Amino acid sequence: MALEQEKTRVGYFGREGSNTQSAAVKMFGENCIYESFPSIQKIFMAVEEGNINQAVVPIENSVEGTVGLTNDMLYRSSLYITGESYQKITHCLIVKPGTPLEGVRKVISHPQALGQCSEFIYGHNLEGVPFPDTASSVAALSEEEYSGYAAIATSEAAHIYGMQVLLEDIGDFSDNYTRFVSISKVQNANDPDAKTKVSVVVSVDHRPGSLKEVLEIYFRYGINLTKIESRPVKFAPWRYIFFLDSTGAPDDLKAFRELEEKCLAYKFLGRYPSSSPD
Repeated sequence: MALEQEKTRVGYFGREGSNTQSAAVKMFGENCIYESFPSIQKIFMAVEEGNINQAVVPIENSVEGTVGLTNDMLYRSSLYITGESYQKITHCLIVKPGTPLEGVRKVISHPQALGQCSEFIYGHNLEGVPFPDTASSVAALSEEEYSGYAAIATSEAAHIYGMQVLLEDIGDFSDNYTRFVSISKVQNANDPDAKTKVSVVVSVDHRPGSLKEVLEIYFRYGINLTKIESRPVKFAPWRYIFFLDSTGAPDDLKAFRELEEKCLAYKFLGRYPSSSPD
């Protein structure tokens, strides 16, 4: 009898019931071993050390923008982006069973979730308190020190931790999507016929026209640039790096070789199947 194939070990940010867990299952299916991690840094470390095969982390939100820590870790680590998924986010106000809205003074959740529900929070004269992740904030409601608190998370998290959904869909915008990416030590094989996205990060000379020269490379090779974003270099004050996403195109490998020659620093983050909001 053939031995059963070893299951893929997939890590995700946050506790069980988080949006990232849902995204991970959507990307990899049910037939995997899933493991939660309390921080994005620990997820990257687990993949680099080979403790898990893949991991899923949030990278940007349509309301609050980029998850800066994910981009910083992509730049600093040796890992590659291997896939992406967009997930519609529906935030719920969750309380300990029997707690009325009038009994809530503070709201705990991940800073991104608090930002995405800021109008609700301030409109009800509540104080937002940052928490490591959304699902953990729900689990914390059972502790005495969080009496009079509410959490912002998924309805699934409320069910898992025995809490009550007091209000549904409290986000500032109904079309709220988060883009998640999977990361791995091994990059995908190049498939020129597949619909792909390519991510790189570069730094350029601090002189007039240096960034324009980078963008001209994309133009000359007919590459559709879908995103460009600057981030500060943590260890070098007032220096910046640029994260560039583009759709896959013929001869783009030549373009990226030229890009590497042109830039002060260049890092290929991955070529992976492109996705879009449902």
